[in-house]
Amino acid sequence: MMNERECLLRKIGIISFSMDETRLFLDTHPCDGDAMCHFEKLHNMRCAAMDEYVCKYGPLCAYQYMESENWAWAQGPQPWEKGASV
Repeated sequence: MMNERECLLRKIGIISFSMDETRLFLDTHPCDGDAMCHFEKLHNMRCAAMDEYVCKYGPLCAYQYMESENWAWAQGPQPWEKGASV
């Protein structure tokens, strides 16, 4: 059974995969308005999920680092490393 953090990481992964697939479709169908709307919807969903993750568990990458007194975004094991508390 997955905890909340694992579920959120899984959700981000699923949405990211869907965005990648939609982007590949758009590479060959750049004028498909429905695909563009779908991509935008996925983008908004991913941004919301990433924001939720950052607020609850901290940044997943340095680009999400929020202002702090020190550079500590990568302290401790990362979600993909053994021993991470996911």
